Parts: sequence; structure tokens; C-alpha cells
Amino acid sequence: GPMTAFWLDYSLIFAMATVAPDETILFSFILPIRLKWLGLASAAYMLFVAATGGLPEKAAVAAALVNYVVFFGEHWRTALRGRTVVARQRARRADIEASVPVLGNRSCAICGAQESDGTDIRVCTCERCGGQPRALCLAHARSH
Repeated sequence: GPMTAFWLDYSLIFAMATVAPDETILFSFILPIRLKWLGLASAAYMLFVAATGGLPEKAAVAAALVNYVVFFGEHWRTALRGRTVVARQRARRADIEASVPVLGNRSCAICGAQESDGTDIRVCTCERCGGQPRALCLAHARSH
């Protein structure tokens, strides 16, 4: 068949959806559509043709997707690696917040002095405490 840029156009739509997924364009100058949905539709069509088409279609789709992978491979690798870090940080932050006593009701874990009595209470999260947050008065936090 004739050589056209049909599949390259589809990969460029997919690339635009990666860069700005929440942008809205006017499809056929009438229908507003977000780029993420247009990108997903073009990716789905490319995958469908690659799965059901002949060898020339598979090669054309693969060549178009190689361009996408060359430009966005590092982006996706960083995004996936960053997402796992964010998930671990969020879980650790939730564990710490759940175990720290509420401000105003804290008391020293060693001597029992209350924050409501005017004692300066600090939260200690050192290795000697086993890594778990512990409320200590200022005197015990310094000598700890």
C-alpha cells in the first residue's frame, strides 16, 4: 500500500494525551473532548489493528509506537518509580500520624507530665525508641 503518516498521527495524538491529558479540544469543531480520552481511543485502535492486522499493519503500528517509546520511555519509568515512592511515603506518614498523640493531650512517656499543665512535650522518633514516635517532656527528650 501507499506510505502514509496515518499511524504516526495516531502516535502523536497519544503523545499529546501524555503531555496534557486534561486539555480540551474541539473535535470536528463541535464536540469538546479531553485529550486523555482521545489518546486512549487512539491507543486502543492501534492495539486492535496490531492484534488483528496483517504483517504490514503490525510493522507500521510498531514503527509509530517506537517513536512514542523513544520520547516517553524515561517519563513513564520515572513516573512509575515515583509513584511507588509516593505510596510508601503516604503509608509511612499515615502510620506516624496514627501513633502520635493529639496536641494538647500528650504526656511524657517516662514521667507522665501533661502538656495541659504547661510542660513542653516533644515527640521523639529515634532508633533507641524503636523507631516508633514517643512523647517526652523536654528534660527527658534532651537526656534521652
